[in-house]
Amino acid sequence: RNFGNFDDDGDGDVDSNVKFGDRTSRSYFLGHGRFDPQGPWRWGFTAERTSDKTLFDRYDVRSPYQDNGLYYGDQRRLISQLYAERQTERSYFSIATFALQSLRVREFSSVTPALNEFERDGELPFVAPLVEARWEPNGPILGGRLRLRGTAVSLYRDDYVGSPVLSPPLIPPGSTLGLPGIDSRRISTQAEWRRALISPMGVRWEPFVDLRADFYSVGDLPPALGLAEEAISRTRATAGIDISYPLIRRMGPGADLIIEPMAQLSVSTNPDLDPRIPNEDSQTLELDESSLFRVDRFPGYDLYEGGLRFTAGARATLRWNEGRQASLFVGRSLRDAEEPAYLAAIPDSPSDLYDPTGLASDTSDWVVQAAFSPSDRIRGWGHATVDSSGNVRRAEVAMDGRWGRRNLATVSYIVDRSNP
Repeated sequence: RNFGNFDDDGDGDVDSNVKFGDRTSRSYFLGHGRFDPQGPWRWGFTAERTSDKTLFDRYDVRSPYQDNGLYYGDQRRLISQLYAERQTERSYFSIATFALQSLRVREFSSVTPALNEFERDGELPFVAPLVEARWEPNGPILGGRLRLRGTAVSLYRDDYVGSPVLSPPLIPPGSTLGLPGIDSRRISTQAEWRRALISPMGVRWEPFVDLRADFYSVGDLPPALGLAEEAISRTRATAGIDISYPLIRRMGPGADLIIEPMAQLSVSTNPDLDPRIPNEDSQTLELDESSLFRVDRFPGYDLYEGGLRFTAGARATLRWNEGRQASLFVGRSLRDAEEPAYLAAIPDSPSDLYDPTGLASDTSDWVVQAAFSPSDRIRGWGHATVDSSGNVRRAEVAMDGRWGRRNLATVSYIVDRSNP
């Protein structure tokens, strides 16, 4: 059977489809293993590969993208990894190496599907290794909790990749065809101390101190900029306090209303966001009720915040009989200065910048979050970020319901206007 012509390897050339009986074959391999001997250590692997990027679609292979290892390749990406980890009550250590194969279509051709442009595997990093470690001493330190963290990673690419990995000053003008991929290595250490205090009136005070140091080695930067192998180091110190004051009011038999105003004041040394550092692990920021009050709101380590920051919000929760409840949270963060280093280049127009984070201005986006459970079988929730002009940047509304013993249905609606 002939399925048509496709650009299977993403090189821009259309490849003829293989018929049954031809000498060239199509194949895939999906394997995984987990080994958990006695003791705190365990290890495992995944091996995922396909001969071309459309095989799963052509032959209707079901559920090929599974979370079977320490790391997940995400939809339409296969991951081959080898990992080991050790976990105890107060410590964690993991080491892994992995490679990705992408089956994602970057650009669809509505006229000729055979000319669909796929994400190139050479743009994805080969990770060797990725090390993560955490340790917490047994017992309080100065009356509080101390946590120590350390990470190290080495990333290697074959092909050039621009925004959002490269900062706008490093994106070369003109053609980037033939430029090498950026290689980077990072070692980070972090220490965090917190102590919770509750006043006689019920106000919760939580002072904290956070110290961090990063060391980078970056190679194969765009040669037109005159940069070679670059060694970069940076440090940051943060001190602050979290304050919250939950207020409870009885609303009648079996019902109560909880209103909890909360705030955070923190001050850090000025951020040293060197434009030579590629943004590998801080590209996607989801501002929500939990991340808004973190010292590091960015995931990963490549981007962080500094300066003086004040964050405030409030949560209202109504609870009534049989575990039913509804809640609403609204919050926002203010900073002493704008941070243009958070701006990224628009991929199709590198000279134009936009804010993918909602934090580049001196005021963050508003965070609005709601949830309700009118019964143990119905649940709904919503989340939105709204900019200073009142425009919704991101929003998600969902509801799920259960009936019978095995029936579950979910309906959701998502809006994302954060990326032009």
